[in-house]
Amino acid sequence: MTKDPMEQIYKDEEDNDNKTCLISSISWIPKGCFKLNPTIISDKAPPSENYMSDDDDNTEQSNNTTNTTTNNKSSLGGFEEISIEELLLKSMTSQSNRYYKSNDEDPYLNKKDSDDDEEEEEDFKYKENDLPFLTIQNEEDGLTTLNIWVYEPNEENLFLHHDILLSNYGLCSEWLNLNNNNQSNFSNNCIAIGSFEPYIEIWDLDIIDPINPLLVLGKNKKGNYHEGPILCLSKRKDSIYLASGSEDKSIQLWDLNNNYNSIFRLKNIYTTPINNIQFHNEELNIVLTTSLNDNLIKIFDYRNNNNQSIEFKKNFTNIEIESSIWNNNNPYQFITTQENGNITIYDMRNNNQHLFTYLATNNNKSCTDISIKNNILASVGCDGYLKCWDLNDNYKLLFEKQVVGNNGKLFTCDFCPNLNDNDFIVSYGGDHGVVGTLYLNKEL
Repeated sequence: MTKDPMEQIYKDEEDNDNKTCLISSISWIPKGCFKLNPTIISDKAPPSENYMSDDDDNTEQSNNTTNTTTNNKSSLGGFEEISIEELLLKSMTSQSNRYYKSNDEDPYLNKKDSDDDEEEEEDFKYKENDLPFLTIQNEEDGLTTLNIWVYEPNEENLFLHHDILLSNYGLCSEWLNLNNNNQSNFSNNCIAIGSFEPYIEIWDLDIIDPINPLLVLGKNKKGNYHEGPILCLSKRKDSIYLASGSEDKSIQLWDLNNNYNSIFRLKNIYTTPINNIQFHNEELNIVLTTSLNDNLIKIFDYRNNNNQSIEFKKNFTNIEIESSIWNNNNPYQFITTQENGNITIYDMRNNNQHLFTYLATNNNKSCTDISIKNNILASVGCDGYLKCWDLNDNYKLLFEKQVVGNNGKLFTCDFCPNLNDNDFIVSYGGDHGVVGTLYLNKEL
């Protein structure tokens, strides 16, 4: 492959050694699922049908006043008699005191606000070839934002498009298409976010500066719902169901097709918090789960509606699993990464032992995340390296690059799904607010 792939890196300029700022999750937005002209929430009050004036507010009062007694009326040298109340009302409702719903209707203003509005709308428009993705950025002072980025492949440019302020520390995210489910009133470009709260927020990504999430799953509800932070999320391939795993050692299935309630929950399936959950790519009723410190990996078929599972012993006891993913090239295989820097491959048909394991990081630092496209596996770790491996050639190392220096760490990565099979763009995020993309040549 090329020795010098095109790379775009962004680093928070306000970040420094005394401030912790990290990227905890990253997700690409599929092409064709986002609006080229997103909706902009105006910071102005919505105008009425007609311009507002005191005439409108006092019409009834004016009609009533006309028929009042003449005790308070004045006769002004032959002019018509008028009450004091009428005189005051007319003076207050003159043309000079009227309010207009737009500056375009105000004759005293030469500068129109429409030009500014058009410029703002133009700034937020997407181009046909734009490749957007999003990250969750958490800062030490408690500020958490959902950042929407745009990578322009033709210009080899990466920039921040806009951001959304979140109320809680973000731990995980999963892109959703709610419009797939015959919900015409919902967007086909949404993001589900898990945090330290026991509920899931779903935000509409086609709205600029939204105030509230589109939906909240499991909030202010008791009973069959999570009771701890949401550590992992996974949507089913057809976007009908969303699965979640929690610190409370339970997994939950949410119905995105009808009422957005929980339809399935398994409690205490591990002795430690659940940190990974993944729907199978073909067998849509199968979910892969891992926990922080249990020495087992469990696969469930939620149609059974019980705790029965296929169990696999971890190849490293008392070593935490950081991430897990199904192998797109083999429906029987799944892959995990560990805090000791290893990547391990398992086969569902043999739960007695793993198939293969290899060291993926330098100095045995934690391998934090992986992503697969075709036969290429990308991995990132706390050594600051991004590496690519060939799944069809005994996991041969194809590429490595230290994308974060000064003992920096990487926590998340994701392949762009919007390219041809022989084109690869991978995005990554880590500490110090670092976000980057690598455009890997077809020779990879």
